[in-house]
Amino acid sequence: MLGTPPAHGESEGNVFSLKDLETLMEFFLTRQIYKDYSCDPIIVFVLPDQLLNHDFERIKIKIRFYERTIGSNYYVYIRSLERFKHFFKDIHHNPEEKQYDKPYNTQCIENWKLLNSSCEIQCHDFFVDVSNFNNHNKLLADLEQRRSKKKAIALKSNTPPCVNIIEVINESATPVALWLKKNDFKTINCQEELDKLLNCKINELPEKVKQQRSEAFGEGNKQEHIGHHLALLWEDPYLLPPQINYTTI
Repeated sequence: MLGTPPAHGESEGNVFSLKDLETLMEFFLTRQIYKDYSCDPIIVFVLPDQLLNHDFERIKIKIRFYERTIGSNYYVYIRSLERFKHFFKDIHHNPEEKQYDKPYNTQCIENWKLLNSSCEIQCHDFFVDVSNFNNHNKLLADLEQRRSKKKAIALKSNTPPCVNIIEVINESATPVALWLKKNDFKTINCQEELDKLLNCKINELPEKVKQQRSEAFGEGNKQEHIGHHLALLWEDPYLLPPQINYTTI
């Protein structure tokens, strides 16, 4: 979980620079390769809104003899720290007191269940295109209407979401959003490439994103590949960080 720097007078003991992240990730992941996992590991970055468009999936690590990006080798998701705080208050400071924001918590879980119940539907049939709305309030109203009709909601955008769109994602408790952090390509049509990627079922989307990132990292693929610029917001309400009693360490 990454937060913003502490306010004046607060402790900086647990703050580190983004420049340190590559070293920390390599240190952690090189110690995981020998473990026997029942499924592929997932890397989740819980981020403040201003870091949601940072290229965390392009962090390079060297495991054994090969250098690779974490996004080409692992499932890498991002989540909103602000949303997480509302979903599960004081999870780190008071692990004994699970104080839920019940209305928002319920909304997140219901939206996630609706999404998973639509697993036989192709993503491009229900992902809402942000570019179809010239006003973020209209987008929010559309999502709320879909949710009231028990329809799955998810978002796609061929441009990085602005502050208002991120607020809509959080306010509507949209469980999944896929966007491009860059769209000034010269040799490809980014909208077409994004739509091709969504030609799959929702439970197949993380693998499709990982494949695109892996292809982009391959030799000969430079910046003109959407795999370098994909952001996958994956707000699984059942995927929570471990609770650690730091007082016993």
